[in-house]
Formats: sequence, C-alpha cells, structure tokens
Amino acid sequence: MKKWMVGRFTIVLVTALLVGVTSVSQDKAGANTATTASKQEAALPAALPIANQPVQRGEFLKLVVAALELPLEEAAGSGYEVYAKAARDHQLYVETDFPSSSQSLSKPITRKEVARVIVRATGGNTQEDDKWMYLATKSGLLTGLGKGELGEDKTITQAQADKIMERIRTLNAGGQLKADKYAVSSAELVWHKTNIFTVMPEIFVTREEHYKGKTIEDLWREDLMVIESKNGLYKGQLDALIAIDLEDPNDPNLKLLDPIQEYKIDFNGARINNVPVDNYPITDWKKSYVLLFKGRTIYNKDKTKFATYQHGPLTSIHGIEPPDYQLFREKKVLNQAASLYRKEANDVEAYIIPKEGWIQEKNRQIFIAIKTPALSEWVGGIQNVLIRVDGPKYIKD
Repeated sequence: MKKWMVGRFTIVLVTALLVGVTSVSQDKAGANTATTASKQEAALPAALPIANQPVQRGEFLKLVVAALELPLEEAAGSGYEVYAKAARDHQLYVETDFPSSSQSLSKPITRKEVARVIVRATGGNTQEDDKWMYLATKSGLLTGLGKGELGEDKTITQAQADKIMERIRTLNAGGQLKADKYAVSSAELVWHKTNIFTVMPEIFVTREEHYKGKTIEDLWREDLMVIESKNGLYKGQLDALIAIDLEDPNDPNLKLLDPIQEYKIDFNGARINNVPVDNYPITDWKKSYVLLFKGRTIYNKDKTKFATYQHGPLTSIHGIEPPDYQLFREKKVLNQAASLYRKEANDVEAYIIPKEGWIQEKNRQIFIAIKTPALSEWVGGIQNVLIRVDGPKYIKD
C-alpha cells in the first residue's frame, strides 16, 4: 500500500512535467516571465524519498505548493528554495517557522512545523504558537500517534505526507474530516491548559454572542490561572484543568487516576478524623466526568493568613446542582458536582460530574473559579473566574 501511494504521487509529478506546467512572475519592469516547474525539478534530488523515510522541510513545502496548484517564480538559489518562496509568498510559511536556507530546508520537518503549514494551507491562522497543533488536529488534518500522543517534535514519512495532502484537498473542496478526539484533547491542553471543550462539549455551551466572532474555546481565561492576593502575601497557580471521561476506557488521561479504585466521592456525610465514613468509589459512577485540578503554591509569605495546600489555590465549580439535595446526601445519588478524595477529605483537588440527573437553577450559569486560600475574608481573599457559560440547562427569567 505504501509503495502504491508513492508510485501514484510519482505518476502525478511526471504527468505534470510532461504537460509543461507553467507559472508567471512579474519582473521589475512589470513584464511577464514564464517559468516551468520542470526547470525547477532539474535542480532537485533525482529520487523521491521512500515511504518510510522522514520528509524534508523543502519536500513538504513542495508537496503543499503542488497540492494547492500555486504558481512558481524564479528565486535566488536552487532546489527547494523556489518552493519555499512560493509558500512564503502565499502565506503558508514564514521564516520564523524555520529558515529558508538550503541547509535548513534539507532537514526533516517536525509535526509541529507541519501543523503550521497545513493550517495556513486550509485558511486558518493564529498568533498563539501553542495553538497550531490544536487547529490541525481539530480540523482532522493531523491525527495523533496513539493514546493522545501528539509527537510535536517527531518527523513524518512520505506516506503520511501523502495522506495529509489528500486531507488538505478534501477540506479546501468543502469536505469534512474525522478528528482524532484524543489528539485534539491533548492539543487543547497544550494550547490553553485545559481540555474541557473537547471532552465535555455538551456541558460547556453558551450563546454565540458571548464569544463574538471567536470560538467558545477562547472564553477560557488562561491569563487568570495565576492568582495573587491584593496584599501580595500569597501567589498560586493552576497548571492544568484536565477533564476525564470515566465512561471511555480509552481516555488517555485515565492513567492520571491510577489506581482508580482509590478515588472516592465525598457525599458530605459523617467523618472521623476528616475521613468520610462512607466509601463510594468513582467506579460506581462511570457515566460521569472527572475534573482534575493540577496546581501549586508559588509563595505564601504569611501562613497565619493563608493556607498552603499541596494542590495550590482553592477551586470551585458552580451551576451543576441537584434537583433533590437529600437524595445526594442521604441516598448517595450522584445528581450534582461532588468533590473527590483518596485517603481523607480534600486530599486531591478533583470533582466528579454526572452526565445526567443534575439541573441548573434559574439564571444560574456554570462557572469554574480558583481562589486564594485565605483563612479569613479580611486578609486578601480573591477569586478568578476561569470560564463562565450558560450551560445546557440554563433558564432565564
């Protein structure tokens, strides 16, 4: 199959050479100067890379230029530099991606570099360097390497490059591609340190007017994940908020809950030495999500005013409420967001959210916040809201 794909591509190139594909460039006087792709081919290596060898940067740019049927122009230098110029002229590639020298273009291209080029090739763009892989995976242009692995620094083969060219053509023709949700989840975490929009899209919804021409994912306030008290005595940080689907045995982040049997639901019942008397493991409620907060304390200059927790700032989830709180506390029915623990209450910063059975009170939105662990409301406690949405059950008066 791999040989067939390479052979097919070779036939396409040879056909293009035989028909004498031409492009036109303007000289300084404004006159048209025709140049053929076959002239540029003469300066390239004689053989295409075999299917399982890494693709060079210049070769990849050449493939994209050919896939988009872009015109070529005379350029200084030889070899792949003419394709780099064509890609640069059409905003598919910029020098900050990698230099356009012959030496640079002869190096294997990484998957992160691929992501930048192919997102631009299908009309996308971003000013955030850590967002390219998210855009590439969400659109289906790139898939992961298995179990959510992105492999941003790994290379691609000729066979993989051929598949990517097909995907570019499909998207540009108005088609759709199937995304690798585990890769998208990992890429979202790399981008803005949470994957809630990939794993829990049916919960984090809101009116389009709230994000005004952007995407709902842009509502996440990564800039507020660091929190500092007004008096400068405490500073903490949320490093990541990881959503895990307990119902999906292939969720790559399930490993973060290992051993999963140790994680239990706190139904706010009786406790002895801060250990809940009842024992209800999360494995009894697999039709649920877990939100795992990974944070840390940066500094605490006065422990008489602020607590120091292993997981950093305090966290909270609002708006996912029980239709009957007595069922939750007395009958142990999971019908709201609930805290988790392992050995004793609050020893992990995590919550479980059932996929069904909860409500939203009138005018109550869903929001997630972090807060300074002030021992008194008078010593500088503040709260940062990281996301606020209507939610799927929002009722407005």
